[in-house]
Amino acid sequence: MHIAPGVKAVEPRFRTGDAVRIRGERWTVLRQTRHSDATLLEVRGADAHNANAAAGFLLPFESVSALISPSTPRPVSRAEWRLIARQWLASATPQIDSLRTPARARIDVLPFQLEPAIAFNIGLGCRALIADEVGLGKTIQAGLVVAEVMARTADVHVLVVCPAALRIQWQAELHQRFGIETRILDAAGIGRIGSTVDGTANPWAISPVIVTSVDFVKRPEVMRALEGMVWDVLVLDEAHNLASRSERAAAADALAQRARHVVMLSATPHSGDADAFNRLCAIGDRQGRFPLLLFRRTRTDAGMPVQRHMHWLRVQPSPGERDMHHAMLAYARRAWLDSTGNQAGARLAISILLRRAASSAVSLERSIERRLALLRSEGPLSITQLALPFDMAAVDDDEPLAALAFPALKNSDEEERYLERILSLARLASGDESKVRAVHRLLGRTREPLLIFTEYRDTLVRLRQSLDLRTRRPLIAELHGGMARAERADAERSFTAGAVEVLLATDAASEGLNLHHRCRCVISLEAPWNPVRLEQRIGRVDRIGQQRRVHAIQLVAAGTADFDVARRLRQRAARAADALTQPVTELDVADAVMTGADIAEPSSAPAGTFVRPDLRDRATAEAAHIDVSRRISAPAVLLPPRPVIATSRRKPLRQVILALELVLSDDAGVPVWSMLVGLGGPFARQIFGSVETAVPAIAWEQHAQVLAGISDHVVSRARTTLEPLLQVAATRERAIVTLVRQRHARIAADLLQAGLFDHRTERRAAAQTAVLEEALGRCNARLDTLARLAGLAAEAPALRFAIVLP
Repeated sequence: MHIAPGVKAVEPRFRTGDAVRIRGERWTVLRQTRHSDATLLEVRGADAHNANAAAGFLLPFESVSALISPSTPRPVSRAEWRLIARQWLASATPQIDSLRTPARARIDVLPFQLEPAIAFNIGLGCRALIADEVGLGKTIQAGLVVAEVMARTADVHVLVVCPAALRIQWQAELHQRFGIETRILDAAGIGRIGSTVDGTANPWAISPVIVTSVDFVKRPEVMRALEGMVWDVLVLDEAHNLASRSERAAAADALAQRARHVVMLSATPHSGDADAFNRLCAIGDRQGRFPLLLFRRTRTDAGMPVQRHMHWLRVQPSPGERDMHHAMLAYARRAWLDSTGNQAGARLAISILLRRAASSAVSLERSIERRLALLRSEGPLSITQLALPFDMAAVDDDEPLAALAFPALKNSDEEERYLERILSLARLASGDESKVRAVHRLLGRTREPLLIFTEYRDTLVRLRQSLDLRTRRPLIAELHGGMARAERADAERSFTAGAVEVLLATDAASEGLNLHHRCRCVISLEAPWNPVRLEQRIGRVDRIGQQRRVHAIQLVAAGTADFDVARRLRQRAARAADALTQPVTELDVADAVMTGADIAEPSSAPAGTFVRPDLRDRATAEAAHIDVSRRISAPAVLLPPRPVIATSRRKPLRQVILALELVLSDDAGVPVWSMLVGLGGPFARQIFGSVETAVPAIAWEQHAQVLAGISDHVVSRARTTLEPLLQVAATRERAIVTLVRQRHARIAADLLQAGLFDHRTERRAAAQTAVLEEALGRCNARLDTLARLAGLAAEAPALRFAIVLP
């Protein structure tokens, strides 16, 4: 196209769906974006040789000719019209802040799961903690947030940080449920990127959605590579692991400070430590300016009554086991009141021995042997003080060797005599254990797949050996913390595919297990000292999608500390009605068992700065709209570039119904949202008159005032709706800019002090300046986008489908 000097070309205005010809090929217009000196026309191929190919052309430097006026309707049959109308209606959203992605997602839409995404869409906040009970779909809720942000954001960057064992599961969930492609980044993943792209490219900016592990991302050299990034969404899975003062927590908070939306997931947000809970609530905040939105729902809150049978199966110990438990409890109570210098360490050691005794005689035998060896060793202990209260979130299925080294009695000879007696009794009891026999009986009475949990790995090995020798169902797999990720995946796959009938697992390997499609029966070999741990075990099978009644069988050794723990936990669970009351710690349980007292009454809701939004009505309405959209959708039908019209053969034709599309664009002409407006009555018949005479375009000018009134109303409502969201988003973005400037974009460790006459200082400073400019460039681009959104304007309405009835 030739443009005379000094003459500005008038660029034609195209609508989404227009058919155009460019360079001899047919294309369908996707969007037209105005810039200062040119316009970008984004199109999709519509010919046989360029079908579905995406391209962009700059106007006025390309010659573009419209093939068919978008206002000229194409007559179709009533059947075809119904399909096209259904698809238009199914793809429409009623409001600018309505959810756009759940209707297409492969999920069963439950209203409560929509609430976090709704909260972000309407501008209630930018940080959320989803702390629902186990099995209520926290991953789905986070996926909905990610999908919604991606549907509204260009050049999006999302980071999912989770335990290493859950990376593949996150990748699969986002792909299967939402069609979101992700890239897993670890040392090997970054190496693969480096061999295929320019070595100067930031691997964290290559893919829109990246999944990584918390232990990888916390490394200083990895954090250094992240300094130029600003995340549209940061998802922190198993967030309770980030409440301590650790490198993990510091890395998570540093990343969250750079995120526009922060989503934390944890079924156990409060470990009993109020300070830790406060630290969790503060992740990603800036001086209390961004309140945390807390979503904590039980099955009852979610409208899903608990349909499970809890069986507390009392197991009678053998005489040898009974003597072992009595001796262990006598030693524990004596030591609890008469501990030597380090009382906290001694009590921790005693509680571990009690839990090992409840697990198996083999476990207790091994720990007593180790404890005797440690207490008899010469030289000072090189063991640091262990934190109390005990961390219920830190799960390790191996023997806690370090904690066994603290003496508990002032008289060391007396303590050795206690331990020697317990050791001899444990060796006698390990030959024939009552809980192992109980498991054999249960296996003989059921023909269903079974999931069996135990706290310790050595107990699992003992149980596996016994089952291999005696059971008639040899198809057994195991999951524990000593297995590699691939081994765990193979074991889980064998069980879910039906290749094995029994899965033995420890709590250390239970994160992310979704076994509800295969199994409904869970057996716990010992009572966990926290009800949350028991709920997590049962939650592996009692999840959304479980079609049968769940059976949870808890084996309890009668007349032992194991029985006392189970009784007290059942009482405490019955009294704790609030979903966020102060939880029980393992220290609470140990103190109750040693003193004979009940566990303390639950306190009020824990401290922490958070807001619990009530979005039930909005979520119910959104779910109803999604349900209608799914029912009327005709996925096989593509939306045509031209409007369609169906006319009844009966005369006279009196009723006219028009569906007009209003497209709202920002100040740069980028489409933001579109809605359908239905018109009928005399006004519709007047407009239809020009259609009936086959005029190339509808004479909208004759009714400009009425149509302008409709457009002004839609724009005004959209601006009002967006105002809270834009305010929160702009405030958050400016806070990120301030943080980036203050720290000169650094989130990794400070650079080393350079030596005298060392030119590395200059090179490092120049490199950091480039990183600073990269981060600020992302922030400024976001602020520009938000500013343009404040200037929404509506284009002239376009007819999409019409029908004429008698």
